[in-house]
Amino acid sequence: MSNLGRLLGYLRPYRARVALAVFLMLLVTASALPMPRITQYTLDVVLPHKSYRLLLLIFWAIIGLYAFRGVASFSLNYLLGWLGQRVVFDLRFQSYRHLNRLSLSYYDKRQTGKIMARVIDDINVIQYMITGGFVTLITDILTLVVVLPVVFHMQWRLAWIAVIVVPTYVIIYKLFLKRIRALSVELREKWDALIGALQEKIAGIAVVKAFHREEYEVERFMQTVQDNFRLGMTQAKLNRLLGLIVTII
Repeated sequence: MSNLGRLLGYLRPYRARVALAVFLMLLVTASALPMPRITQYTLDVVLPHKSYRLLLLIFWAIIGLYAFRGVASFSLNYLLGWLGQRVVFDLRFQSYRHLNRLSLSYYDKRQTGKIMARVIDDINVIQYMITGGFVTLITDILTLVVVLPVVFHMQWRLAWIAVIVVPTYVIIYKLFLKRIRALSVELREKWDALIGALQEKIAGIAVVKAFHREEYEVERFMQTVQDNFRLGMTQAKLNRLLGLIVTII
């Protein structure tokens, strides 16, 4: 939750736009709810009674509903894109200003490539959190708040089954999250090391060529890339396995 709190802190100057984004998420979520009832009513009532005039009205209502949802989704995605880009702008400006205030000893102890990776890649991750992870979290919460009462009204037994399953999902999610988070940290560290090494090799390419070390450096670089690949695949497998288990539940 600390990372989420820091993310919300970056969004605090844009509270009005964040509130508008949440409202648009609510509209997009709510616009999907009438479709099952409309379909059920059409199959159970309209088609058996051959009420073609009502069927035409339902057709245009569906068109209007999808048009409304499309406009709301476009507005939401545009707004989230603006928020993501704006936060990235603020963070990169603050990071560069902070780097200029650090002592020379800080730069002596760190590779230039690692510093560049922090300023560029890590901030891109934050942008994804705003446009992806944050949206998913809020959308899931809104869906639960909006859909659950409707399900209780339609099929209360089925709704209770869904509620009972939630603790199982939470336990499994926490078990996977610890391992996925550890892999993410290790992957980020290796990626920073890769960028740092690449920067140094490019800066010293004249020395590499002078001693005919091209093939040796290529092999070292390939080994580092393979380590990153293996970690990335392990993380991807865990993510897909978690998704599969959640789908089954």
